[in-house]
Amino acid sequence: MLSVLSFLGSKVLILTGYIMGLAVLFFEALSSIFKNWSKNRITLKNDVMFQVLFTGVEAVPLVSIIGLMVGSIIIIQSTTLAPKFGAGEFLGKIMVIGIIRELGPLVTAFIVIGRSGAALSTYLGNMKVANELDALEVMGIDPIHVRVMPALLGFVISMLGLMFVFDTIAILGGFLFSAIIVSLPFSVFLQMILAELSTIDIVISSIKCILFGSIISVVSCHHAMSIGYSFQEVPQATIKAVVNSIIFSVFVNTIVTLIFYANLLSG
Repeated sequence: MLSVLSFLGSKVLILTGYIMGLAVLFFEALSSIFKNWSKNRITLKNDVMFQVLFTGVEAVPLVSIIGLMVGSIIIIQSTTLAPKFGAGEFLGKIMVIGIIRELGPLVTAFIVIGRSGAALSTYLGNMKVANELDALEVMGIDPIHVRVMPALLGFVISMLGLMFVFDTIAILGGFLFSAIIVSLPFSVFLQMILAELSTIDIVISSIKCILFGSIISVVSCHHAMSIGYSFQEVPQATIKAVVNSIIFSVFVNTIVTLIFYANLLSG
């Protein structure tokens, strides 16, 4: 019994230290935005825009394809199964809850994790092993300011933009299949969605994207900067960054959703 408690206690301490390390890195990157933005402003803006280009713009085709398929699947299931249970009039609510509230932010986060989070962790990991981060410190340049902070801003901006693309394409894809299956006019389809869509839905989805973008960037940078000086540690750190980003994103998504529904029920 004591050995089990000791084991659990050690795991809790490790997890607590890990989360504290992530929090410290996040707040250091956040504070550097306001403290050091005036230094090399043009270079930092270019770094942020490059991150947005790679993480956001270049991922639009992939996000669009997945959004089209997800929207089509949801509308096919809704239009074929919902009427059997007398729930055909809830098509708009299903699209809003399924896509805009939940799948839009979460699926977009998974795409960013697998594509850009892994790339960021590998890139910074190789810099760490090649002593490039140490070289920056020797030159008086804060690596957090020139590497972590642009990644943080770039990921958050990209998440918001990609979620908008995902939601739009998913809804349009849903309409195309609904028009084919049940001959539903676009005006009726759009009216059903707008009738269920509220400001709080957009706010909650945006909050999720901001949190997901922060989580993915900070977790990826943390694991990369924790590498020693062996190239063999880079893929291991990348795998840990991807897995932990997924776990934290799902956990945060659940917490935000529970808070929202708790407030909804209490209201």
